[in-house]
Amino acid sequence: MKKTIGFATGSIWQWLKTNNRNELINHLKQLDIRAIELTIGSKEELDALTLSDENIIWMKELDHVSIHAPAFHTSAPGETELHRQLDTLEALVSRSGASTVVLHTKDIPPAHVLKSISFPLSIENTGIGNYTSPETLEDIFSVFPDFKFCLDVSHAALISDEETALLISRFRNKISHVHLSGTSGNMDHQSLIGASPQFYKSLIPAIKLDVPFLIEEDIREQDIKILHRELLAADNLLW
Repeated sequence: MKKTIGFATGSIWQWLKTNNRNELINHLKQLDIRAIELTIGSKEELDALTLSDENIIWMKELDHVSIHAPAFHTSAPGETELHRQLDTLEALVSRSGASTVVLHTKDIPPAHVLKSISFPLSIENTGIGNYTSPETLEDIFSVFPDFKFCLDVSHAALISDEETALLISRFRNKISHVHLSGTSGNMDHQSLIGASPQFYKSLIPAIKLDVPFLIEEDIREQDIKILHRELLAADNLLW
């Protein structure tokens, strides 16, 4: 089955020095993709992001659009600022047609604040250094049953060969989309080409998922050919 594959703008965040990340979309529009995730790395990027009319039209023709929120635990030190950023995200969701907003577990707003937003949320599993265990996710989903799950296979692979399979077995019906990148040594968000054997083994259960896959790497060299190469690698891995 042909997969819906795309890119997170965070993969090429170093290609642009300004906080308005709209131009990153222009690079990704050159690719044959059907999905995109707008990565918001800070409150400055959230405030500065001004989507062009052309990019809004393009995104609304895609099969999947998601947004990765900034780290609220550092970007929104008080509840007033948190509300302001959530309001800004709400407007961005409306303009972009995003189906969900991705958060890490430590950035989940308090329950009374969540009542003020209308957009869906997806919780991402995090890896070594800030490990989100299946038990932690289970606890979160029991409290917030409407939350979806963003499966990051690179984060999972660094935990163990079986972590991705375990997460899929427990949360398959909640998966909104997958963050896709390779691992190398103890590093995540690496190229899909020449990744560690552990990564390729751990990816096998995810291949069967019928959800969008968003490539989320750390591509520093500004060369569109690298994006084409990674997209082809993803297509070959997931076919």
